[in-house]
Amino acid sequence: MTRRVFLLGATGTIGQATARALVAAGHEVVCLVRPGREVPGGAEVRFGDATDPDSLRRDGFRGERFDVLVSCLASRTGAPKDAWAIDYQAHLDALEAAKAAGVRQIVLLSAICVQKPLLAFQQAKLAFEEALMASGLTWSIVRPTAFFKSLSGQVERLRAGKPFLVFGDGRLTACKPISDADMGRFLAECVTDQGRWNRVLPIGGPGPALTPLDQGRLLFGALGLEPKFRHVPVGLLRGIAGGLALAGRVMPKLREKADLARIGLYYATESMLVWDHEAGRYDAEATPENGTDTLAEHFIEGFNKAQGLPLRAVSEEAIALLQTMNWPGNVRQLKNVIERVLILGAEKGEITAAEVPGEGQAEVQDEGRVVLSGTLATLPLREARELFEREYLLTQINRFGGNISRTAGFVGMERSALHRKLKSLNVVTSSRSGARVATIADEEAPEDA
Repeated sequence: MTRRVFLLGATGTIGQATARALVAAGHEVVCLVRPGREVPGGAEVRFGDATDPDSLRRDGFRGERFDVLVSCLASRTGAPKDAWAIDYQAHLDALEAAKAAGVRQIVLLSAICVQKPLLAFQQAKLAFEEALMASGLTWSIVRPTAFFKSLSGQVERLRAGKPFLVFGDGRLTACKPISDADMGRFLAECVTDQGRWNRVLPIGGPGPALTPLDQGRLLFGALGLEPKFRHVPVGLLRGIAGGLALAGRVMPKLREKADLARIGLYYATESMLVWDHEAGRYDAEATPENGTDTLAEHFIEGFNKAQGLPLRAVSEEAIALLQTMNWPGNVRQLKNVIERVLILGAEKGEITAAEVPGEGQAEVQDEGRVVLSGTLATLPLREARELFEREYLLTQINRFGGNISRTAGFVGMERSALHRKLKSLNVVTSSRSGARVATIADEEAPEDA
């Protein structure tokens, strides 16, 4: 069913993706943007100021009727003054103007970090979320973990030959980033998917959870550079934030810098995953995954734009194989594998598992037989079966980010039966940076500090 949608925040990357998704879904979309800004084709653009209630009504809604308000609007800095002006007051004004225009539904892009509201922008977002829930309108509050674009914050540093900065050992935090396109589609689907109405919706990408160390390796690989990291002690950032806070009490000009330092400290020490209040930890398994965009496809698009290589999709079988392979070279090795397939493979059609090169993997014969590795071929059946089952289940559990339910569904076992099998094989799962990983019990890695 076509809806008339009023969109705020349409010039940001997520806003643009949302505008495209809404138009693609057949909705009539009107965007209010500042003069001189552009929005993807298909949406009507109106110029005005979303932070000015009069402009919002006069230049935006214009006395016309709308069905839905979708907001991707957010404060630029997160500092208290900016946060309360945009994340709360501008949204409150938009809510009132929307009601006057006949809007009966609002879809709000929020943030997952409001689960632990220690900062002004988180408190401002929560304050509006509460007002929205009490408004009497149908609502959907979407709290994403992080975006693909957030992985590129240090690109210019790396291009200049500088190291990628991480706090502590680089594994203190984790997130499940989602692409702009997948996020835009999810927001657009909230307009008509009644299962998402009147719900707070934490959302991440396909997974698994990535640490800052993983993100750095991804960027080095995408840029074709050797990984080089600088580990910054978290205590140093705490000291800077504390010092600026004290100085800000007597020097008002330093207050905003102190606020920004607190924001930096928060992101350096808190994962962007669902927070389990009872367990007192972040839970990657409980963080919903959505979307279809993968890192491999992200690289393919990059090669297509930069080198003109074929723009091919990746088959489910090839994705499964890539997920189960050992990657000592991390993301850079994945990038090289994808590049090789595109250069040597077909010009079109899906990339199949047969095209994916790999060392040490079993060779599949034409008649469907599999050539065993030397290790398995020399063992008695019972020991070979146990070794195979252990390695197979370790691989599948880690492939699905430690999610036992998804693993059980894929391997065709009841969850309780899988737990018993894992116990018999001495396989355990543990939490690392909020993500679940499977290991053999006597090799279990300790929880990250």
